[in-house]
Amino acid sequence: MNAFRQHDLTEYLERIYATYHHPRFLYADPLALVHEFSTPEDQEVAALFAALLAYGQVGQILKDLRDLYERMDWRPAAFVRDFQPQDAIRRLADFKHRFTEGEDIATLCALLHRFTKKGSLEARFRECVDDCDVDLAPALDRFVGRLLDESLPRGYDKERILAKHSFKHLVPRPAAGSACKRWFLFLRWVVRPRDGIDLGLWPSVSPSKLLMPLDSHIRRITANLGLLEGSGASLKAARKVTEALRQISPHDPTRYDFALCHLGILQECPTQPSLRACAACELKPVCKLCGALTRQQRSQNRAY
Repeated sequence: MNAFRQHDLTEYLERIYATYHHPRFLYADPLALVHEFSTPEDQEVAALFAALLAYGQVGQILKDLRDLYERMDWRPAAFVRDFQPQDAIRRLADFKHRFTEGEDIATLCALLHRFTKKGSLEARFRECVDDCDVDLAPALDRFVGRLLDESLPRGYDKERILAKHSFKHLVPRPAAGSACKRWFLFLRWVVRPRDGIDLGLWPSVSPSKLLMPLDSHIRRITANLGLLEGSGASLKAARKVTEALRQISPHDPTRYDFALCHLGILQECPTQPSLRACAACELKPVCKLCGALTRQQRSQNRAY
């Protein structure tokens, strides 16, 4: 990214940040429910499930998360810490979020129960961090690998469950080339300092190595800004976007994630291009799509 382009993007991204990186927009985010928990321990576990179930329509995500937390008696940390295999199967038997099943959630709880007996989630993740890595993708893959290596209680068919499509979707790994949007969303929530949105629960992990959670809104908007080519979601694409934003914010490359994502969620940057929306958008001067639409409109006007 050349210096002039970087300067322009910084100015306009900061405007978007100032408008949208605000707790008033949490209502349209799974993180809203995590803020309802009062202890760091409950926030951490609630955030993990909120992030891993953050696929589909936000209204449905929030509804199903409330259902899940209710089944955990609104004490997710204790539910994992004091995990009871048969009780969990009973409580979660008919839970479903799209194609994630209660068995998937119970299995993840069982793995987390064993995994965190050897240290907190933060400590276990920090064990996986190699300071030579340029980002947290390798650490995340080690972390997930160690989590999945844990044994399961009697009555859980580990080989069958871990082979299920629904479980593999719930707990993806970067080594497979996945953008791992939901894992990186969780890491953003717990690693970035507490600011009314992010939680600041893992101070031992550097925000400078976070990767952008590459959801459909971020893919579309960063492509409009010329930071990403194509619309595919992959680890390579997540790294490309993050590297561009790291040039603007070296110590905090995911700084603009919440703001840009909610620009899309709220349809201020609509899925279907709109000159009216573009005209009011703070990013218009640096948006390739806005420029193309404006040129098209001018051409049509001249034709008339």
